[in-house]
Amino acid sequence: MALPSNRRAPRAPRAPAGVAARLKPSSPPSTLQPLKPLAFVIFQLVVIGWALVAHVRRDPSTAYRLLWVGAYGGVIGLDVWYLSGYAYPAGFSF
Repeated sequence: MALPSNRRAPRAPRAPAGVAARLKPSSPPSTLQPLKPLAFVIFQLVVIGWALVAHVRRDPSTAYRLLWVGAYGGVIGLDVWYLSGYAYPAGFSF
């Protein structure tokens, strides 16, 4: 059933103002939350760096080395973009 254009749909009942103030989180806030994106990026760079070194040691060709270094540089660029744009848009501080 459609409502006439001059009538609004009824709103859902609202909780009393004091209820939200009385609710407490079930656990204290994590102090590691701000470090999760940084830990993820560091882990990613370590794993990819290990793969880079392992592959470059086996294949000494210059083109292969340049491709790996370019790929690693691209990952670093994307990580900087992620950290500055999404994870820590206001900057990072301890």
